[in-house]
Amino acid sequence: MESRVDQDGYFRNANATHEYYELYKKTLKEQKGAAGNWTQIGPFGAPDGGGSGRTNCIAFHPTNSSIILVGAASGGLWRSVNGGSSWTTNTDGLENLGISDIEFSPSNPNIVYAATGDRDAGDTYSIGIIKSIDGGLTWQTTGLSYTPDAKRRIYKILVHPQNDSILYIASSLGLRKSTDRGDTWTLIRAGSFIDMKFKPNDPNTIYAATATIIIKTVDEGQTWTTLSIPMVSASRRLLIGVTAANPNIIYVVSVKSSDNGFNGLYRSTDAGATFTLRASSPNVLGWASNGSDSGGQGWYDLGLGVSQTNENLLFIGGINIWKSINGGTNWTLSGHWTASGAPYVHADIHEIKFSPHNANTVWACTDGGLSVSTANGANWIEKNSGLSIAQIYRIGGSAQNATKILSGWQDNGTNLNNANDWSRVLGGDGMECIIDYSNQNYMYGSLYYGEIKRSTNGGASWTEISNSITEEGAWVTPYLQDPNTAATLYAGYKNVYKTTNRGNSWTKISTFGTTLNINALAVSKSNSNIIVAANDSYLWKTTDGGTNWTNITSVSFGVGNITSIAIQPHQS
Repeated sequence: MESRVDQDGYFRNANATHEYYELYKKTLKEQKGAAGNWTQIGPFGAPDGGGSGRTNCIAFHPTNSSIILVGAASGGLWRSVNGGSSWTTNTDGLENLGISDIEFSPSNPNIVYAATGDRDAGDTYSIGIIKSIDGGLTWQTTGLSYTPDAKRRIYKILVHPQNDSILYIASSLGLRKSTDRGDTWTLIRAGSFIDMKFKPNDPNTIYAATATIIIKTVDEGQTWTTLSIPMVSASRRLLIGVTAANPNIIYVVSVKSSDNGFNGLYRSTDAGATFTLRASSPNVLGWASNGSDSGGQGWYDLGLGVSQTNENLLFIGGINIWKSINGGTNWTLSGHWTASGAPYVHADIHEIKFSPHNANTVWACTDGGLSVSTANGANWIEKNSGLSIAQIYRIGGSAQNATKILSGWQDNGTNLNNANDWSRVLGGDGMECIIDYSNQNYMYGSLYYGEIKRSTNGGASWTEISNSITEEGAWVTPYLQDPNTAATLYAGYKNVYKTTNRGNSWTKISTFGTTLNINALAVSKSNSNIIVAANDSYLWKTTDGGTNWTNITSVSFGVGNITSIAIQPHQS
């Protein structure tokens, strides 16, 4: 959030985008045409069959197995009419493209509700609950609406299985209930709640979770009791699992508050009256294929899927996917982010759900899109055709070939487009990227904190060139090519570094210190000795190639961190 606050840590005019959008809509005619001359060049899915972008949630039509809806962290709602073989969207016009949860009405599948915003990472904030009355084709607002500056998160929606007028949500602003299809809402429990489930076959009974407690109601939310579960007070996050195979069973997965690893799986067989610890190892939320490591990312990636026909079959997702066939006592690796010891599944699992139409089919929402197993986790395949949901950090274009573009994606690598043919040339989180303006065979890509790589053969192979720089940069570390000398590059870590041989060696050319990361960098085209760098809200300038630097920060710049710098190309 550092780029959104001023030097004192306060948000300033956080609602400006919302206000501008509302004003802009009022200027539009009722009949709108296609403005501008924009054409999507892709990718329409995932380059080389890999990840397409982050998904948060999935929902299945109650009676038609071909219709599936999926929500992306910042890419909107997507619909499939062929069981996930391909996807299309009609939500590009939504003010907020983050989707945290989707629920069909079981009794009337033409009615669908969606929670906006990004529940796991906060990449987008909620604007409330939206509703479709045509099965997800078009969407409208409900009585629960926020402006983005409220910074709300909605984690879960429940729709009463027999009465589609009754809804519940779990949110950062408490548990809320509507009895009129979302037109009005009542607070039924204060607090910040991150999960909620009906007891199967008994919608009067609801379980809800904060980060550290599970509560239960048996009277549709009028009164609540706290369930007694050992050790969950040491949790960073809790998720609830229930199964129609045995409505009295409750599973609770707990994330360890100290390191975001696996704190334990608990089970109740008496609707929450008592719980027992089923397992606290292996570390099913870590990176290792044998679960022997510690820690994890449970604050961000966490999924719990329980079979609705087999009370002892369940999956937990963290970085990888693990499976138990005996009610959580023992665990085996089902999917791994490097295919080490199990079939490949993209890293970082955000939801796991069994299909209501096939008991052996289970879906996973990941940082790479969607994966599905049709054999209870024995095999996994990706279902990303048509999903254009990448969170793109940076784009680099070729000066020699307008159809050649390099782009860096969150958790889905650096991707090269060559005449609308997309390929993944680097993995991990793709950051700043450059195609050499003098020779397009030279390319530069990077990962987080300033790991810069170079290709000399058009992206076929890569070599790290930042090894000699001992400083760690920002999450997206800025670097750029000198506009006058192609072999010269500059990179901003805690200080500015310069190479005159395309990264074979680097020289530090500033002495800003070792505290603040450089977050923006520019070199003048009219005079390469003029370089401007920004760390947080401070702006620095050199006119002699880095020998001397002057702090040119001025109150006239306003408030907040500097995120980008442009120097007029024909003046120094």
